Amino acid sequence: MSCLPGWKTQGLPCPYGKLGPLEVTQPTGGNKIWVIGGYVFILSLGIIGLMLSQLVEKKIALSSLAGACVIAQFVIVTVIKKSVNQLRPVGSCALHCGFPSGHSSIVMCMLGLGITLLPYMENKVVGEALVGLLAFFALWTMVSRIVVKDHSFVQVVVGGLIGSAVASAAYGATKIIPGLKKN
Repeated sequence: MSCLPGWKTQGLPCPYGKLGPLEVTQPTGGNKIWVIGGYVFILSLGIIGLMLSQLVEKKIALSSLAGACVIAQFVIVTVIKKSVNQLRPVGSCALHCGFPSGHSSIVMCMLGLGITLLPYMENKVVGEALVGLLAFFALWTMVSRIVVKDHSFVQVVVGGLIGSAVASAAYGATKIIPGLKKN
């Protein structure tokens, strides 16, 4: 089954706006603050990079764990999208399947990683501020995916749960794998 919307299969342009980079619909006459929310996940990746650079111990092991977390959530989301083939809501200009939301998965994975890295940071106040920013970006991204109609509520929630589950596994790894345990 294809997830192409009807307008695309008929060779027509998207009637709702235009498709921006990274599968973000830019609705005609829409509020740009929600469009920007579709790109905030990139800043979340940068914050995790900043947090990793500020670690006082286990920098290589935790960086590897963070990389594995990002890859794992991407693979899980991709496999589910290709298996389920659920269309996006009417109003989206995106051309790929919509279930689950990859944007929601990555921002929740980044939030979970931020929480996981916090005990390893030298400056806890900065770390807590960065985790707060990650939480704000996660909420902004997830709401924006619904507002611009690139995902349904369920697609966003399931994507967020996948990212949270992967990050929870990473957190658990820091408790049981000797090379990741806090000294």
